[in-house]
Amino acid sequence: MEGLYYVYSDRSMYDVRKPATESVIPEFFADYLNLPAVRQALGVDMAAGYEASNLDVYFAFQQTGDYVYPSYMEDLEYLLDRGVRVV
Repeated sequence: MEGLYYVYSDRSMYDVRKPATESVIPEFFADYLNLPAVRQALGVDMAAGYEASNLDVYFAFQQTGDYVYPSYMEDLEYLLDRGVRVV
């Protein structure tokens, strides 16, 4: 359902108030998140790089339907309690 909404509504998946063609992410965002000081403060592996969007990752999550699982909050708590860093 969600995917069809974005295809036919021409609305941004990040902010439905805006058209899909209008960027809602500031251009400096990726550069900022890739700064060594920011990555260190966030505990990000310095060898990894931030990408504003990765379609392979997006489609993998979309195919699992993970956003519809009723226990996702408990699953996140489980990960956080074990020291896994999540966004």
